[in-house]
Amino acid sequence: GRRKVTGAAPQACFELGSHKMGKESKKAADPDAPTREERAELDFIQFKGAGNKLVGEGRWEEAILAYCGAIRVAPLSYSDPGGPAAAVLSNRSLAYLRCGSITAALADADQATKIRPDWSKAHFRRAECFKYWGQWDLAAANYEKGAGLDPSDVDLATMLQDARMRANIASSPEEHILPFEARAGLTVDTVWLARGGGL
Repeated sequence: GRRKVTGAAPQACFELGSHKMGKESKKAADPDAPTREERAELDFIQFKGAGNKLVGEGRWEEAILAYCGAIRVAPLSYSDPGGPAAAVLSNRSLAYLRCGSITAALADADQATKIRPDWSKAHFRRAECFKYWGQWDLAAANYEKGAGLDPSDVDLATMLQDARMRANIASSPEEHILPFEARAGLTVDTVWLARGGGL
């Protein structure tokens, strides 16, 4: 059986998946044709592969449609804990993020973490959404979850450190900015210009 994995998606995504399902129903009468489950698996692989290729080419909107197709035809079991739908949702989250659709990107990242809560990349995707919103405390919390699941990821550890620093600055700018300005040798006469002010 199949079901739609939740997550924001344009109507075109569902039209794409419905088209594939229509072809499948015609082949069901042929006893030599793949079973419904086998056809779903093949379609999922095809859509996912197309999406990955489009991501590699930076064709984000087309990638979103391909991933929508994969999610639309995915077998029910693919959204079970540890299921392969998480990877597609993670990749679609990236594509949405590159298109500036942060809410949709976060919805997919949320669903990916529910399917694979022990996967560092899913938490990384959530962190990236909060980063783009400037919500550094939430970004840091999700980077931390990801880093805890994959301590060998040096880049993730660096992102966590940066997010924590920015979260601290946002929560207490006087405590963090003023000492930095003092160490840089800024005075009351130069600090305004250094902060981006001027006449």
